[in-house]
Amino acid sequence: MLRRRSFDLPPDFFQSYLNSICQHYAQWCRVYTLTDVVGQASSQGSPTVPMWDLGLKVQTIDRDKDPKTSESKTKRFTVLEGFRKYAADHVLLVGQPGSGKSTALVRLLIEEAQKAQQDSSALIPVLVELRYYQDSVLELMRSFFKTHNLLLDLSTIETLLFERRFLLLIDGLNELPSEEARSQLSALRRDDRKVPMISTTRDLGVGGNLNLTRKLEMQPLTEKQMQEFVQSYLPTRDTLLRQLGDRLRELGQTPLLLLMLCSVFANNQTRVPPDLGSVFREFTQIHYCKLKEDAPVAEGSREYWAEMLQVLAWKMTQRKSATELQVEIEMVRSLELSQMVEIHLLGVGRSENQ
Repeated sequence: MLRRRSFDLPPDFFQSYLNSICQHYAQWCRVYTLTDVVGQASSQGSPTVPMWDLGLKVQTIDRDKDPKTSESKTKRFTVLEGFRKYAADHVLLVGQPGSGKSTALVRLLIEEAQKAQQDSSALIPVLVELRYYQDSVLELMRSFFKTHNLLLDLSTIETLLFERRFLLLIDGLNELPSEEARSQLSALRRDDRKVPMISTTRDLGVGGNLNLTRKLEMQPLTEKQMQEFVQSYLPTRDTLLRQLGDRLRELGQTPLLLLMLCSVFANNQTRVPPDLGSVFREFTQIHYCKLKEDAPVAEGSREYWAEMLQVLAWKMTQRKSATELQVEIEMVRSLELSQMVEIHLLGVGRSENQ
């Protein structure tokens, strides 16, 4: 039988790591509030993230059952209840973009870190964000530990996985860049099948489901939840709700869409956009230049940002297949991209002068 060296770790071995998580994401919560057009925090202060307090619901997915009996077997929970109930089964959370999947993982990360601070025998939560995948899932874990004050080599991580010390929170199966990456994650799940894992994905048809049989599905916000969300963010909430009327369901399908709607409403003299496309467009226009307004950039380059982003998008999709995306770019490639942009802008400048 396969055996690996067992670690007799001191009780406080993970304390610095756990403290870092709690401190970092507490700050993340404070800054995750609606900002006005100049990027200043609302005068209301920094309330708790509303979507954390909405009581978001999930329900089990069991599409293989007889349709006549499946309804009676469907169960509903709050997101965290579902996570805790099915983590040992390697549960998969499915939901549309902006429905709160990643936020729910972060909330569980914080709560489990706080629990482990008090109980040295508790599982150690590890957030694995697949959008940053480059070499391996273990490298992602190593990087997350390093970010939070804990240096572990890959062999140590493998041993701790073998000893079931971790709770893996795997975000974004749909963002895996290749079939090779999906195969590697499937192997991890197969080899460490007794390690509790919670994964998220946008769509069961995108990137596969790693043959996960236990699935939960994010449920749409109720009208009451939407109203509570708006009331948490806007002092002029009555005006917004009155203008929206029956369109609240259309324009506020997810917490993210509601956040965008509130931002646009606060910026454009309390006017509700006519449709969802207008919400996206106006939100992008508001935050396009403001998001990195104070970033040091070359003089006169801002007018070329749109073209530069097109070049960047093209570069980040140049992988083995047209469906593989690269979220991060290595330093060497970023320098190459910078040179490409400079050459492109020089050409644009000459054309304009002519």
